[in-house]
Amino acid sequence: MERHVLKENDLTMVSDKWGDMPLRRRRLGLYCCDTRFLSILETTIGGQRPRLLASSSEENYVCDVQMANPTMQLSDGNTALARTISIRRSRFLKDGLHERISFYNHNPSPYPIQFTIVFGSDFCDIFEVRGRKRERRGQLNPPRFADSRLTLKYLGLDEVERRTEIIFEVNPSNVEIDVCDAEPVLRRPSTFLPNAVEPAIMTVLQPACAKMTWDLNLMPGKPQSITFHILTIEGEPTPMVGAFDNGLADLRNSYQDWHNQCTKLETDNQLFNQFLHRSTLDLRLLMDITPEGPVPAAGIPWFACIFGRDSLITSLQTLMLNPQIAVSTLRFLAKHQGTKVDPWRDEEPGRILHEMRKGEMARVGELPHSAYYGSVDATPLFLILFAETMRWLDDDALYQEILPAAKNT
Repeated sequence: MERHVLKENDLTMVSDKWGDMPLRRRRLGLYCCDTRFLSILETTIGGQRPRLLASSSEENYVCDVQMANPTMQLSDGNTALARTISIRRSRFLKDGLHERISFYNHNPSPYPIQFTIVFGSDFCDIFEVRGRKRERRGQLNPPRFADSRLTLKYLGLDEVERRTEIIFEVNPSNVEIDVCDAEPVLRRPSTFLPNAVEPAIMTVLQPACAKMTWDLNLMPGKPQSITFHILTIEGEPTPMVGAFDNGLADLRNSYQDWHNQCTKLETDNQLFNQFLHRSTLDLRLLMDITPEGPVPAAGIPWFACIFGRDSLITSLQTLMLNPQIAVSTLRFLAKHQGTKVDPWRDEEPGRILHEMRKGEMARVGELPHSAYYGSVDATPLFLILFAETMRWLDDDALYQEILPAAKNT
């Protein structure tokens, strides 16, 4: 895999195959509500990048990366041969990004090592990451470390304070704050949308970074670990953080519940069965949890939001697998149906939502996407899904609930 992708509700993470988010891979990051809350996450051991052995995010709710050390000089004068120290990082998303990096020394003697993680965030709106220019931005503050917590902060033009709180279970031995300036870099065609942009020179904001270093003395045969939790917060108090293992178990149970809710499809072709299983997992990955229930987002990372057309087509095609998706989608789109004439948002009474964004640019009106209705197909697709859902479920209560919205289209 060239990239690892995790998504859980409003949270989306895109990293390279090491699990890192280097600055120059500018589409990578931890996103929440159309904002990139973490744009830099780079790890080194003894000043070098670990050697990648294997990595996987096939289960969609957890990413595991197996690495090892390169050959390096130790502070005690000894040399650590390559691949004699195991480094494994495991992470998942659940109300934040939770990560554990484990070390195991296969050598017969203790090895003192330095492990470093660099954190930084530009708090770019998703449309900025995609290449849209802005004349001005809010205030980006330098990182601050205190009480086992690293805080990255940005005050947007919408007067909303966005914070990335990184909470460490083991304090680093040393913390350095580096203030960086914007620098010109070559913008290449997008790897997600190959024909979306032409190569050009543009300025990329390299934010102030925090360099966290742990001085570890790895004893032979005794595992050690560094665990941290990354929370994305918009103007709210910092929530409590649960135990890593408990959070992972809860997420695993959530995926199991999803499987139990879905129709069991099985053939005599094992490869096709794996394809069905993969598709069911990917569908769960795309779900946004709304007050009306789970509604599928359009795609990761640019369209990790509810799209009228995409959500409706997905719901229509998965009625046999899980009709609750269609029910939730109908309820959500009926709730956000157009009520007035607004040329800026292409809104008209009865029109069905095309796209809904929660980022800074939408909230301050730089874009019409706080609720955008400029779609020719979402409204008829809403009627088609309504009719098909009634054929499948024959639910009188749901029919009476959605009928007013259908009549208003």
